[in-house]
Formats: sequence, structure tokens, C-alpha cells
Amino acid sequence: MTVGILIVICAAPLNALCCVLSAKRLLLMLQHGNYSAAAYFQGIRKNSGLIGRMIICAAAGAALFLISFLLLPDKSGIFLPLCVLPHFIFLFDHTLSVVRIKPKKPLVCTKRVRRLIVTLSALCCVFSPLSFILLPVLVPLAAVINSPLENRINNGFIAAAKKKLASMPGLIKVGITGSYGKTSVKFYLAGMLKTKFRVCVSPGSYNTPLGMARVINDTLKNDDEILIAEMGARRRGDIRFLCGMIQPSVGILTAVGAQHLETFKCLCNVADAKYELIENLYQHNGVKTAVFNCDNETVRALHKKPEPRGVRRISTGTGKENDVYYTAGRAGAEGSRFSLYIGGKKYDCETGLLGAHNISNVCLAAAAAHALGISGDLIAETVRCLKPAEHRLQLIRGAGGVTVIDDAYNSNPAGARAAIDVLSDFPGQRIAVTPGMVELGTAQSDENKAFGAYMAGKVDFCIAIGGNAADIHEGFLSSGGGKDRITTCGSLSAAQEILKTVIRPGDTVLFENDLPDA
Repeated sequence: MTVGILIVICAAPLNALCCVLSAKRLLLMLQHGNYSAAAYFQGIRKNSGLIGRMIICAAAGAALFLISFLLLPDKSGIFLPLCVLPHFIFLFDHTLSVVRIKPKKPLVCTKRVRRLIVTLSALCCVFSPLSFILLPVLVPLAAVINSPLENRINNGFIAAAKKKLASMPGLIKVGITGSYGKTSVKFYLAGMLKTKFRVCVSPGSYNTPLGMARVINDTLKNDDEILIAEMGARRRGDIRFLCGMIQPSVGILTAVGAQHLETFKCLCNVADAKYELIENLYQHNGVKTAVFNCDNETVRALHKKPEPRGVRRISTGTGKENDVYYTAGRAGAEGSRFSLYIGGKKYDCETGLLGAHNISNVCLAAAAAHALGISGDLIAETVRCLKPAEHRLQLIRGAGGVTVIDDAYNSNPAGARAAIDVLSDFPGQRIAVTPGMVELGTAQSDENKAFGAYMAGKVDFCIAIGGNAADIHEGFLSSGGGKDRITTCGSLSAAQEILKTVIRPGDTVLFENDLPDA
């Protein structure tokens, strides 16, 4: 038995290597959850199939171990297969699953991930040969052990960003937040401001403290005049922290809706979290400016709240009671035409952006740009050239006369309906491919049923994917959608195979939302 224990100790490094290879999918889930143990375990609950396969592989390894124990005359070597066999079985199974379904966003081997792998390897050596069975717990445990070091490193990045901002007292900082629309408004505003100023804008959906620290440290130039910062939140206090870091003097509130309800629990908490931007504005040249999209009912109510002292309020929307407003014009497959009223003067505008909701987003950006010194004429001229943000109602002319509308980034109930409205304006057979909406807490099932019902009267065919497919299917049929007009499947790759059988030249396909691998 002493020889067997010695073999286990010697096999520990090999076991740790196998564990790291087997943990790739678990590390991916941890990375997608911003290294939060809570988000990781939420992903684990939604990936019961992955854990089930690990249990089966561990059982298969244990069975082979038992067979070796019964058949091998020399019992001293029986511990080695217990250490490595489950890994090899799992890696074989994992390889097959990756061939079937490739991750949409692969694991990025950052310095943080490499530090995590070192700690995970040490834990696997300590718990060898049981580490494979404990692997789903060891991965977040390694993250917890590393958290003091990671916090020091992260705080260093944030401190460097603060120091750089402090060295640029003339820099105007704009914060944008909302449940949806913030990335689009950010890029529209940047396009307008670049006609007069040197502007630094956070790329993509960089909206966390570390993401913004990276933008400030690596991208912001010393001669930039305006920084536009997108601010995301999953919990109360997130935006307050970002404001303390960036110190914006202009705050833009795009919309408040049912999103991230898994963490916020209710819409009132979402509203309070977004309003933190307005409550935490800083003066620049003695001025603080808050811009509200009053087309959104909840934002309209927030606009009526007594403002923090010294804040200049600007409201936008369709009504003449707003400081900057627009009259709804024509919105269709080729874009939109509308009239924009700034400072009491009318500006006729046209844009290739899709959807009536984008007129509202343009108006919001225009109000902020005008407050920062851009003339109405220049704004109207810029509107003609605005392009959609990537994966947000992005129009793609595909092969064979097929039109693709890419609205894959993060879906919410209001945005999903707006995308279906856009699809309904296009000619030919209108096909929606969607996994529905997530992170809506207890409202998720009802919202996906309502989404299915909304699609029933506006699309010709629907392909519903994944865990929300049953709810979408039920809602679709309940509102008169025929059974021959909707189908369900388990993955995007399966949906693409179905799509090949129904699509024809001249059709339009909307890809609405794209669930992450977790």
C-alpha cells in the first residue's frame, strides 16, 4: 500500500496536467462570468449536461479502476489509472462535443488565466486522485484564492487610469448608461462630436471598471478633448463606482427595462442603479449636464425626480414638451427620415439606420452633442453618415439575394420587439432565428412567451433555439401562429441546417440575440 501511495504522489503532476486540460470549458465559463463565483455557478446550473458528462466519465474511470484492481496481480500500480483514466475519457468526450458545437467565444489565455491555472494545478496536486471529481468546485476555489492578488492588480490598473484622468483637467467626460441602447448612442454621439473635437470612445461594449481602465490607460491620448464612457451595471453601486473612477460631467440615460433581473430582481432596482449616473455627476467648468430619453416611460419618471443640485436637465423624445424632440417620419427597410428640433429650429434628417427606435437614439445623441457645442446643421449632416454598431440591427446583403439582419448582441424585451418590427418592413419571406432572452429572473418564461406571441403576427417563419424554445413556441401558437410556421432546435448549428431547407432568394433572416456559451 505504501508503494501505491507513492505512485499516487508521483502521478500527481500528471493528474494536475490532465485536470487543467479537462477544466478548459469550466475556465471558459468562469471567464465569461467575469471570474465571479456566483455567475460561474449560475452557468454550472445551466450546463447540467457538462457536469453530467463529467460524472459519467468519472464513473467509467472508477469502473476501469475496479477492473484493474480485480484482475491485476500486482496491486501496487492500481492507483495510477484512478488518477488519469477519467481525464482521458472526458477529454475524448469533450473533443467530440467541441467538434459538434464549437464555442462562439473561446477561452482567452490572459495573464489572469495563467495565474489561475497555476493555482488550480496546485489544488489538483493536493486533492489528487479525487481532483477530477472535485474539478467543478476547484476552479472557482482557485479564483477565490487568487482574488486578493487579482484585486491588487486590478486596483493598480484603476489607480493608473484615475491618475491619467487627473492629469487631463480639460478633458470632458461623458457617461452613458441604460438597460439597452447605450452602445448605439455612444457611437452616434462619437460620430457627431468628432466633427469638432478629438474624441476617445470605448470600443464595443467595454463598460466595466477594468474595461474602461484599459481604454483610459491604453487608448486615451493626451490631446483628446472628450472621453465617452459606456457604463454597465449588474448590481446597485456598479455605476456609482464607475462615476467615482471617471468623474463624468455629462450623463446620458438611454432606457430602463427588464434586463439583468437575475441580479436586480425588479425594475425599480434597475432604475435606481441607472440613476446613480445622474446622482454622481461631477462639475466641469461649473456645469453638470444630464440628458434623458423621455420616450422611455421609466426614464421619463426619473426625469421628473428632483435633480441633484446644479444639474442642467435636457429631455428628448417625440413630444414638443421635450427640450430636443423629433417628429416620427418614415422608417423602413432603407432607413428612416424624420425632423429633428434643436433649440426651436427644425432640421430634416435621413439615415440608413434601421428601426423607429433608432430615431429616438439619434435624438438623444443629438441633444448631448448640441449641449457640448455641435451645431444643429452639423448634427443633421452627420446623421446621414451614421452606421449601426456591430451586431445591432446590422444589415448584411448575403449570397443568393438573401438579406441578413444581425441583431445578435444581447436581447431585451423592448429591443427584441423593435427588431421584429424592422424585419416586418422587409420584402420576401421573413424568418426569425432566436434563442429568446435570458437573465430575466422569474420573468424570463413569461417574457419569452410574450415574444413568441409578438412574432406570430409579424414573421413568416420562426426557428426557436435552446432552453427558451418551448416558451417561444407556446406563445407563438397561442397568438394564432401556425405549427408549420415555427420549429425548435437545440443549437445554432442545428438552426442553420433548418434554415437551409426553408430559405429562398429574396428572403430576409433576422438573427435575434446570440446566447453566450455559458
